[in-house]
Amino acid sequence: MIVSTLSVGGRPLEHCVFSEASYSNADGTAQQLGRSVLGSRGVVVVIPGHPLEQGSDTQSPS
Repeated sequence: MIVSTLSVGGRPLEHCVFSEASYSNADGTAQQLGRSVLGSRGVVVVIPGHPLEQGSDTQSPS
C-alpha cells in the first residue's frame, strides 16, 4: 500500500496513486503487463482527482 499526500497552495488535493505492487485490472493479462511495465521503469503514478490549475507549480519526488 502506498501512502501519499498531495497539496496545492497548502490545500490537500484528492488523488490516487499506484505502482507495480498496487496496479489492478479486471483483465489479468493486462494487469500482468501493466505491473511489468511499471516495475521495469520504477514508476509510481499519481493522478489528481481534479485538473490542476494552469500555471501551478509542480514538483517531482526524487
